[in-house]
Amino acid sequence: MKLLAVSGGVDSMLLAHKYRNKNVILAYVNYNVRKDTHIDQKIVEEFAKKNQLKLEKLILKKSIKPNRNFENWAREIRYDFFKKIYQKYNCSQLLIAHHKDDFLETCLMQKEKNKDKLFYGIKKKTTFKNMKINRPFLFKYWKTEIYDLAKKMNIPLVV
Repeated sequence: MKLLAVSGGVDSMLLAHKYRNKNVILAYVNYNVRKDTHIDQKIVEEFAKKNQLKLEKLILKKSIKPNRNFENWAREIRYDFFKKIYQKYNCSQLLIAHHKDDFLETCLMQKEKNKDKLFYGIKKKTTFKNMKINRPFLFKYWKTEIYDLAKKMNIPLVV
């Protein structure tokens, strides 16, 4: 059993489409920070229903606001939720739809912060919070290629 992180965005919806016939569970987090997050959620829910996939959701109340950096806070919330689902279903790995653009963006951010690192970017396979994480798109697709594939395959996504 694999846990697949989905957001409704083009990257994760292509990943969900490619793994829809495998033994996967979809995990979705709605932070409720944008007014249109219900659209993302609906797309993910309809995809899961249409493909008869189990979907686990974490929907935060609009009143919950971080008192620090949003990105770090959201990452903590998200990965704690993933870990809970990962353990619940005894998953073998967590699949995330990071791609080449994400890799380069991370490299640039690390370089900009003058981080002295042995490795820049994102690793394709890693372990975090006792979860094996795999990013099958990391060195395979650019974001534009993902959009082209999603359009060609008529995959539902947030525009």
